[in-house]
Amino acid sequence: MSAGTSGRVADRRTALTVPCHVSDRWLRFEEREQFEVLDEDLIQLDVMTRDDEGEPYKLCELVVARGDLLRAVAAYGDPPFRTTPVRKQESSPDPKPPRPRRRSAGAQPDPPTLTDP
Repeated sequence: MSAGTSGRVADRRTALTVPCHVSDRWLRFEEREQFEVLDEDLIQLDVMTRDDEGEPYKLCELVVARGDLLRAVAAYGDPPFRTTPVRKQESSPDPKPPRPRRRSAGAQPDPPTLTDP
């Protein structure tokens, strides 16, 4: 394997890894395989950790439907501190007014508008 090929393989492996932010565990997505189920796009992933010697160790393997995974992420929603939505919002009959932005300690108040009392 050439240096360029091994670099691409390492980049692909990194792209298929989702690290845990609070433990030394991660999800490792396997390369695509064609499963016997034609109606679903199934994804094989491993739940990984490190053994006593620090080597990667597979805790378990999951085979999940891509649609189920995407549906769960969509249902989880965006973080509450996000200021701009990242997905298209459906129009609702009663739109909510935008939340006021927090001001820093030294910020000047907004100038009054014609509707202010």
